[in-house]
Amino acid sequence: MKKLLALILLISDLSIASESLNIDSYLGQVFDKNPAYKAAVENSSGAKLRNGESDLLVLPILTLQASQTIDEKDTFTPSVNGTRAETQAYKIALEQYTPFGLHAQLKYEQYYKDIAVPGGTSAAVPVPEYYGGNPSIELTQSLWRNGFGREIRAKRAGIDSGSLATHYAERFKVDGIRVESQMAYIKLFYSRKILGALKESLDVAQKMKDWTKKRLDQDLGDRSDYLQAKAAFEFRQFDLMQAEQDERSSARAFNSLRGVDSEVVVENLSEPKLTLPNLKPYSPARSRDDVRAARKQLEYSRAQAQEGVERGRPSLDLFASYGWTGLDASESKARSEAFADDFPYYTVGVRFQSPLMFGILGDMKEGYEKEVQAAKFNLERKAQEEERDYKDLTDKLNTLSQKLKLAEILEESQREKVTSERLRQRRGKTTLFQVLQFEQDYVDAQLNKYKTEVELKTHVTQLQLYKEDQ
Repeated sequence: MKKLLALILLISDLSIASESLNIDSYLGQVFDKNPAYKAAVENSSGAKLRNGESDLLVLPILTLQASQTIDEKDTFTPSVNGTRAETQAYKIALEQYTPFGLHAQLKYEQYYKDIAVPGGTSAAVPVPEYYGGNPSIELTQSLWRNGFGREIRAKRAGIDSGSLATHYAERFKVDGIRVESQMAYIKLFYSRKILGALKESLDVAQKMKDWTKKRLDQDLGDRSDYLQAKAAFEFRQFDLMQAEQDERSSARAFNSLRGVDSEVVVENLSEPKLTLPNLKPYSPARSRDDVRAARKQLEYSRAQAQEGVERGRPSLDLFASYGWTGLDASESKARSEAFADDFPYYTVGVRFQSPLMFGILGDMKEGYEKEVQAAKFNLERKAQEEERDYKDLTDKLNTLSQKLKLAEILEESQREKVTSERLRQRRGKTTLFQVLQFEQDYVDAQLNKYKTEVELKTHVTQLQLYKEDQ
């Protein structure tokens, strides 16, 4: 029974190990299992959806209000004020703040009042129970603070730029994790290739060492040849140990990105096919999202500064109101009077308010200016780094693409050389040592090509960070 269970586990392990994984499938695992990626996606999407939030500042506001008040306060003049007053009030209002600093309110108020006085009525309260109605329109135009809508526009700009700054910053994290995952896949794939090539190279080095040792023991070879082969073998052992460490490290990073805590990757990886795109000159239109976030952060800082300055300014408001009134013991008649022009009232005025803490306001303004300047410096630095990085990246890609072509030519030349030397050795025209030396050269050419491919493909993935805004 134990042997059968062990056989089943062995077959299961072999089937898992034979599974193939390509880069797209791996990215799907990362997107599904990586909490940092999912958090950045949600944050980016949520911030983008909030981009219309500033419209709330200038959209109409509907107010519905109903209240009942009972007043039984003691008074020295019960015949005038009554011993008990009950009021039922209803209000409906529509108001709006406009982008140019005008606040408008259209409202209708209706109420019912019942005043209890000794004897039921008095000269001061001939009608103790009555209804009232009051439609009105009120307008207020700001002239100094929020003059013609400066503060409202600054608030809207701050909300919009703040949400977009978050959107771009989080989207840059999304792109960063995607690029990091592609690079992790590339590094693991080629670390395995390099490990395999070094194992083959170590085997060749072992044969060279054994052959030279045998020749030395038979007094047919020189001790310096043996020492050279022995040093080459030990050097390959060192390279192999480093390659094994690199493979484990690459596997840990590979697994960590897809939510697995292990240094063992059981799947076989398909070769990542990443072609070199047409490299275009640098243009700010094809930018990184961290630079877009810095640009929006500057807009946010400017909006915050403008809003802060407006809050510190004195307010000078021009206001006006016009209304109509209706008052009667009959509810229907009171409502009819309220919408007639028999009993109007109106108000026109100017209102001025000013803070008295001028020292604090001066410091506050200077503080905002410094924050704006800091955001400007940050954007300038980001833009410089972006342009420098892009030019450096495209320059390296051009060089690496040429190096890869030469590495492929060199690998093919070394392959042909070792193949030819093997034929010569079978015919007795060369030595085994020479064949082994040529095989070592071929392995070195393979390693050089793999390392160049890794560098080229990891640089290609970084181009994905540069894109036009969407």
